[in-house]
Amino acid sequence: MFKKKQRKILSWVLTLSLILSNFTGFSNVKADVITILNEGFDNVTTAGTPVPTGWQFEQGTTAISTYTSTGNYGAASPSIKLQSTG
Repeated sequence: MFKKKQRKILSWVLTLSLILSNFTGFSNVKADVITILNEGFDNVTTAGTPVPTGWQFEQGTTAISTYTSTGNYGAASPSIKLQSTG
């Protein structure tokens, strides 16, 4: 009976250690961040100006859509809507 009790205690200790390691063991894990495209469209208006260096906007007859609300742009407002026609 004594061995059975020891196994049960050991089982509980192992279970508890596994549970605790899941909460504390991975606290130092950091993910790599990859930036695919980061272009500043600072102050670009719906008229498409000013144009960032190396970019060309062809807007046709409609205005360029900009996003200025929090969460809809990256480092700085605004972001612009890139759309393909045709």
